[in-house]
Amino acid sequence: MRTVKARQDHALHLLRTTRDVWVATADRHGRPHLVPFSLDWDGSHVIASTSTNSPTVRNVKASGLARLSVGDTRDVLLLDVQVKLVPVTEADPRVSEHFNARNHWDPRTTTTGDWVYLIMTPESVQAWQNEEELEGRTLMREGHWL
Repeated sequence: MRTVKARQDHALHLLRTTRDVWVATADRHGRPHLVPFSLDWDGSHVIASTSTNSPTVRNVKASGLARLSVGDTRDVLLLDVQVKLVPVTEADPRVSEHFNARNHWDPRTTTTGDWVYLIMTPESVQAWQNEEELEGRTLMREGHWL
């Protein structure tokens, strides 16, 4: 079984190298909405982008929360996050440049409406690779690495 430090290192590696993230939100009635996004990691925030009229944006406006999943069923990384919506036209250009460099796509150039960045700050992080790692799977609580 991996140590907490080894799991944290692996979680950060996944955030730095994985290109996709599943983002789950819920509407005001509690109905879930789950979609994949391209992901960026700036060392403190998971960053994704979507259209301002998407269900994800509507749900985030209501709650400010989301749950993220990175990896697969044999290498799970779950993050509960606070979400800030930033119009791509108002974002620090370094955010867009970094996002574009990682994903080979720049939402500022999209012609299908207005887009926002979802700037997501982890509040809790869990990681495990198998049943024996379920105990001790929480790596971050209340925004602090354990």
